[in-house]
Amino acid sequence: MQHIENNGTVLIWTQHENTILRDIAEQMEKYGHQDETLKNWIQLLARSSKDEEEHMLDMNKLANRYYFHPEMKGSTSIKYVLPAIWKNNAFLYDIPWFKPYVKYENSKIQDLYAALPSMEIMGGEEVKKELVPCAHIKR
Repeated sequence: MQHIENNGTVLIWTQHENTILRDIAEQMEKYGHQDETLKNWIQLLARSSKDEEEHMLDMNKLANRYYFHPEMKGSTSIKYVLPAIWKNNAFLYDIPWFKPYVKYENSKIQDLYAALPSMEIMGGEEVKKELVPCAHIKR
């Protein structure tokens, strides 16, 4: 909310982010969390109809329409699309945001998921972070 305000576009993969925002709004109502600014922002961003998502861009729809690579094995799940894009588009490795994930093993680019750093969860064991494609673009 602080970064995109009311003018940004959220990049999503299928309906997950929209669903989570609607769930947050329902929980705010259920538990009496009073934050009109947040409530209004969620109502602006998260729509109840797939046709009304003017502030969200579903990148899965773009992959379905415009991107195919044999390494996707016929799937448009992000777990297949992202590694196919990462492995076959070396220009990405020079983009500053992606540099922390550029790792090689035996002279081959390492799988993007394998390159994610571990993190400690609630003081316990270290686990791999799950890659969550979340970004915003100012209009």
